[in-house]
Amino acid sequence: MSWLETQVQNLPQNGLLLLTAYVLLGVIIFALQLPTIPGVILMVLAAPLWIGLLVHIAMAHFAWLSIRGTISRAWLALPLGFYAGGYALHLASVHSAEAEAAAINTHNAAVRLTVDQPFRYFRDGNADSFPLIEHYRVERSFLREGDGTISTTYYARGADCDSARQGLFRKDVFYYYHGNKTPQCILLQHGLPAEWRYRITANYTYTKDRASSLFTRRGKAFEIFDERDKRMLGSIEVATFTPFLVVPWIIAGCGLNSAAAKWQCGWELMKGGSSITAGYKPRDADDPQKNPFTPSLDAETWEVTQLARALGLESRQPTD
Repeated sequence: MSWLETQVQNLPQNGLLLLTAYVLLGVIIFALQLPTIPGVILMVLAAPLWIGLLVHIAMAHFAWLSIRGTISRAWLALPLGFYAGGYALHLASVHSAEAEAAAINTHNAAVRLTVDQPFRYFRDGNADSFPLIEHYRVERSFLREGDGTISTTYYARGADCDSARQGLFRKDVFYYYHGNKTPQCILLQHGLPAEWRYRITANYTYTKDRASSLFTRRGKAFEIFDERDKRMLGSIEVATFTPFLVVPWIIAGCGLNSAAAKWQCGWELMKGGSSITAGYKPRDADDPQKNPFTPSLDAETWEVTQLARALGLESRQPTD
């Protein structure tokens, strides 16, 4: 016991011993999360963030002791290197995200098509393109249901909306607009004649998203096909990029992976802060629509706006 007491007393004077103690404490925090039952309790208590907090406490401790001269001033390189490296990683992350966003925006701007009017299309893919008919002048869209039948969503206005008793998919297209407006709605029916020339396949870009290491990426791609000529006319992509934080924060621990239905452990550097977008712009902080699930009045914030521009579609107006 006397040896242990001596080592504890020597911790503030021995940088290497102090570092070992912090590493050992981090290992203990991580190990406590490995068993599922105590791990769940610790997860509720935000245990995966504890090691990140511990690292910052350690960096402050080393900086304080080295500045005071309690340990060698060479140890000051540890916190300086940690935070300088984190900031450099943040800059590299932002630069990489901005470069990919610029490439997406350049690609989107080059896609300009001439399509039949009034426009109607078949909706396909794991990410729906319904907002296109909601926000832009699309006559009809078609969707294959699970039983193989084709459902039709179509635009209506005035008395047709007022008299609709069934199939009222969107009662008020401009439900988020409180000024003067004409009754406009989207109706849904089954069994109507279904004819279309164009197909828009909307898919989440999981492969690209998983391949991103310098930032978190969440994207969606719209591919436009001409069913008559059996060819793809073009594609539009939107994405959101979240870079590494300016001040690095380590997340280390375990959590429930609901997709794989298993307890999963690991570590990573936290990403967050201001996002970088491509194909649309984020809402302004003073946007009058405070509810994030309610569309903004600014069409540039809609993910389908670049798709509509590529197709040459005009936006719906409250008084149409």
